[in-house]
Amino acid sequence: MAERMLILTLDYSWCILQTAIGLLLAAFNLIGGARSRIVPGHCIIVEDCPLMPARTGVSLGRVLLGGKYFQSWSHEYGHSIQSRLLGPLYLFVIGIPSLWSVAFRPDKHSQFYTERWADRLAPKYAQLFSNR
Repeated sequence: MAERMLILTLDYSWCILQTAIGLLLAAFNLIGGARSRIVPGHCIIVEDCPLMPARTGVSLGRVLLGGKYFQSWSHEYGHSIQSRLLGPLYLFVIGIPSLWSVAFRPDKHSQFYTERWADRLAPKYAQLFSNR
């Protein structure tokens, strides 16, 4: 219970900028027909986002968004953990560089530091997403 309260406090204070952007994008995608589910105490998943390319995902604070057929939720949750560690620096240290990487070096995106770090953080939480 204390861990859940700490995560909520972080997401809506230290990480408020990216969480707010994530909630806004979630609202637009939900209006467009996306589906959402909550992983209690951890994150909100918005699936089949019509405003995102198929098989792509993004993490903004506690909000994980994925286009049609996206499945790498534990990896995206790794980005949520980065957000909690970096707070207001997340968009500058992870978000913007990651967008640059996927736009200009898509074939090497999975090797980019932002993605390797998220991959290292993800295994501890993989069981949260194993029922999907």
